[in-house]
Amino acid sequence: MGDMVLTDSDMAELRQIFFQQAGEILENLGGYIMAVEKHPDEDNWKCLKRAFHTLKGDSKAMGYNSLSTFAHKAEDLIEAVKNGEPKKASFDLLFGCADAFGTFIDSIAGGDEPDISDIVSKIELHINSRVTHAGKNEKAAGRNNIERGAALLRIEPERVDRIMNLVGELIIGRSMLSQICSEIGTLRREILAARLFNLNSSFERTLSELQKSVIKVRMLPVEVVFRRFPRIVRDLSAEKGKSVRLMTEGETTELDKAIVDVIGEPIMHIMRNAVDHGIETPDERESAGKPGEGLICIRAFHQGNQMVLEVEDDGRGIDTDLLKQKAVKRNIISEDEARKMGFQDALNLVFHSELSTADSITEVSGRGVGMNIVKDVVESLRGVIDIASQKGNGTKFTFRLPLTLAIIRSILFFYKNESFALPLTSVTEIKRVLPEEMDSVGGRRVIRHRNRIVPLISIDGEELCNEKSFIIFIGVGHFRAGIVTEKIIGEEELVIKALDERAATGIASGASILGDGSVVLILDPLFLIRKYSSRQEDVTEQLYENSSR
Repeated sequence: MGDMVLTDSDMAELRQIFFQQAGEILENLGGYIMAVEKHPDEDNWKCLKRAFHTLKGDSKAMGYNSLSTFAHKAEDLIEAVKNGEPKKASFDLLFGCADAFGTFIDSIAGGDEPDISDIVSKIELHINSRVTHAGKNEKAAGRNNIERGAALLRIEPERVDRIMNLVGELIIGRSMLSQICSEIGTLRREILAARLFNLNSSFERTLSELQKSVIKVRMLPVEVVFRRFPRIVRDLSAEKGKSVRLMTEGETTELDKAIVDVIGEPIMHIMRNAVDHGIETPDERESAGKPGEGLICIRAFHQGNQMVLEVEDDGRGIDTDLLKQKAVKRNIISEDEARKMGFQDALNLVFHSELSTADSITEVSGRGVGMNIVKDVVESLRGVIDIASQKGNGTKFTFRLPLTLAIIRSILFFYKNESFALPLTSVTEIKRVLPEEMDSVGGRRVIRHRNRIVPLISIDGEELCNEKSFIIFIGVGHFRAGIVTEKIIGEEELVIKALDERAATGIASGASILGDGSVVLILDPLFLIRKYSSRQEDVTEQLYENSSR
């Protein structure tokens, strides 16, 4: 047999596989180091050593000798730490090695040769002199955005087999349709109709299963996001002189990869604020009758057609009085508005961009900085973020996100002879009403519904003059409103198409094509509420007071 010759295409594929596998190892590396630091048993040491050994072997096989040399030095460090007396500086250096490896891989992916001399010197110095202080190495800023493996998905073989079987069913259906087309001139009308009806039913079943299977392929466990947080909590709590425990729940809950890739940064920002400013020092906690160790809990679970993520801490909570004072000082609200403002609206001030300054971090328990960006990211994913807080007893942020960004279950309706859609997850109820059932308070149209006053809105801000109308009650977070329309078409599953900049107005989050070929806009319920029903909580309270007189 002759020698195997690898083409440029072969090498490109091998490099892509190397970067993907190295990325997977690096995602887990911080967890291995933390496991050894907390429980230095033999199994945890083996996992850590195996990770670096695999990195060394794969790097050597690809000809990345500098990476291989560095991984070998990291193995020496692991042995020295394992056989000596483990100290914080030793684990800081191990974390530095993990960060440095990610940085070096980024360099190689960008076509540069990494300089490993600095980190290798630190390793040798630590091993030889047992120095107790080892500075942290370069951080792998932007590593998550590197091209290595970014386009790849880890897919279970069973899921691929399922899709292949369904594609086979569709091919059979296509053959049956071709046969009907060839015989269409000879078939009686009733026979043709029956065969087409059966074929359509078969297509519906198969496409429905194929859709579910493809969505499953795109799903990843939220654990891939959670695994980066223990390191952050460990480092930041040590830096701030606090004792903080991180607890995670629902790691196996699955979420669309497109959301997984984006949602990590907003959660990380909230966690940093929680450790930095929400959790008190051990002395402060004990003085308040709390355990000295603070707790941050991250939960993930499915609720209907939504994914819910909760980030909760047992720290000092949000002082809404201080928030309002700061907002008045910055002319965001007036003193009169501050006095009338309800508790939830006061909490929502943390999302105001003009409160995002270093000064406001100190005064509002660290909840003001960058939270407007967090909110923008969540809403760009067609999600909602809510806050619940009690002064002295902690804060909870709740993210409600769609399970997938590709397909959405919607309510279709007519408004002034045009069809529109609303995400079903935001629809709480639909009711047919007469004009006399609606009321006007303070110049705003409202309706009393289930013991509360609900503001009524329309798509264009104008009133319908029909004798009978439908109201679609929507809820987004703690916001509530009723959309007035003339006719309900029904419920349908829509494939979302993005709008280009020329068509985007904010009122629609996307568009879809119906069975008759017409285009329908998928409305953004939160945008509608904000545009036509601002200051929802205060307005509702005022309307309720006025209507009760």
